[in-house]
Amino acid sequence: SDPLPRANDHTLVARFFGSHREHASIRLPDVILASGRRMPARKSAPPDGTRFVVAHYAGEVEYEASGFLSKNLDALHPELPLLLQTSAHPLLASLFATSRDGGADAPSAATPA
Repeated sequence: SDPLPRANDHTLVARFFGSHREHASIRLPDVILASGRRMPARKSAPPDGTRFVVAHYAGEVEYEASGFLSKNLDALHPELPLLLQTSAHPLLASLFATSRDGGADAPSAATPA
């Protein structure tokens, strides 16, 4: 199943804030008034767009999530899940285990013609 059903850039940012609103390193961007002055957004305000700010070790960075989901829909190479199922690393093997192995269903790989 799709981890973000009917997701778009706005719902992605809303989901970030739904899960991490209280985290000290994430906040809404400042509101820019008509006068050009910046006013900090209220911590309790719902995200109304696709921008958010993350405080990194070197300072705050404002991100724009427009197009983020569509840019990150790359499909796995068909043989990669099969390779990861046989990994010697237990976590990787369990993440890509098939249902017959007792794990979650892995993405199916196409069989070469």
